[in-house]
Amino acid sequence: MNDKRCKGCGGAMEGRRLRNIYCGQACKDAAIDRASEELRALRTRVCIQCGASFTAKKSQLDSGNGKYCSVRCASGHLTTPGNLARAAEARKASVAINGTAHKKGAAHPSWKGGREAVRERQREKWRSEGGKERLRKYRAENPEKVREFRQRRSGKKIGRLPPGTVKKIGTRQKWMCVVCRRSIKDAYHVDHITPIARGGDHSPLNIQLLCPTCNVRKSAKDPIDFMQSRGYLL
Repeated sequence: MNDKRCKGCGGAMEGRRLRNIYCGQACKDAAIDRASEELRALRTRVCIQCGASFTAKKSQLDSGNGKYCSVRCASGHLTTPGNLARAAEARKASVAINGTAHKKGAAHPSWKGGREAVRERQREKWRSEGGKERLRKYRAENPEKVREFRQRRSGKKIGRLPPGTVKKIGTRQKWMCVVCRRSIKDAYHVDHITPIARGGDHSPLNIQLLCPTCNVRKSAKDPIDFMQSRGYLL
């Protein structure tokens, strides 16, 4: 008489089920969930830095680690004032006792010339790999992105617009100046509706595209005053 039992529910196995470990998919899923819960409970630890509960990896536990819930907690522990002070004292003791010399700059065996040498190597790589040609091609293919990147105000930290902002606004305006309704496909200026000088912010909600003539006329004027001077908003 066969007495094989399902490892999930413990019921007797009959017929074709004798070849299996579980009597059905439901039993298999339940058994896997129980095993996962048991394994999670065995690996649950409390972070010694922040006190949060977390599940450590097997590799961490095997190596004697698994004390911190994240890299931030681990690095925060390593860079505490106490640890940094102890590390400094250890370096001093190493120099005093063992005569260890902590070489810096040109005296270090891995010295490669410093910051200026790194920049020169980057310039040489740029020249040898055709950097100028690639830059010209990119600028020709992405004029809106180039314009967004260059958009600045001297002496003011206004940041950058989200990528694609100018193109979206131009499409919404049907590539026409919002003042004179002329086409701006060939040339346009990115204008702040409320000028930066009047407290406006550099954000998509405060951006419009004008033809060069209208933007020069508008300058830093109040938007309502400017539109009224052009015969609008009467």
